[in-house]
Amino acid sequence: MNSKYKLLNSNIPFVGDTSAGNTEVTLNAPHMSFQMDMAYIDKALVKKFKQQSSKDEQKKKSKEAAQL
Repeated sequence: MNSKYKLLNSNIPFVGDTSAGNTEVTLNAPHMSFQMDMAYIDKALVKKFKQQSSKDEQKKKSKEAAQL
């Protein structure tokens, strides 16, 4: 990210855990939008969501192919 963005401020605590652990941090900032979302989601939950989405997409493709 350093090659794309200029760091304006950094505040790294001297104590405490600086890791997000088993968590995925996602940042959604659409271009030309004044809104931004940041989410801290458990990696296991993200994995299950992606698996379910993939299954749903496969079912949709199968159903469309069967209609042809």
